[in-house]
Amino acid sequence: FENRASNQIPINVIPAAPGIFTQNSSGGGAGSVIRQTGELITAQAPAAAGEVLTLFATGEGATTPAGIDGKPVAAPLPLPKLAVKVVIDGQEIDSLYAGGAPGLVAGVLQVNFTMPPSPSGPRRLRLKIGDKLSPDTVTINAR
Repeated sequence: FENRASNQIPINVIPAAPGIFTQNSSGGGAGSVIRQTGELITAQAPAAAGEVLTLFATGEGATTPAGIDGKPVAAPLPLPKLAVKVVIDGQEIDSLYAGGAPGLVAGVLQVNFTMPPSPSGPRRLRLKIGDKLSPDTVTINAR
């Protein structure tokens, strides 16, 4: 019925709820992280210290300019209003770029970062946006 208000329902809104995309699309296991060449980081092709890598995520919260759901991202690229950091085994790493992923839809966050020195093998990979951390279920392979 037009022009009628519905019942009011309180809804909690949080500033961010980061989640890293994973290779098996489950939200757990190896993260969808690529080299500048486009090669996927895997156990057979692990990341080296000093490499610039890109991960893809969602849940960045409000952006400037605001994104439009389902619309491909175009210039100017939307940037999160909150600070974005990559966290590997508890070590916070500043992002080199965090914002819209050109050619993908609004809501996909691209984060470029430099791989820190790490022991070889799978390392815990998280994303911190503002004070919110992604689930502790994603890994990145290091060498």
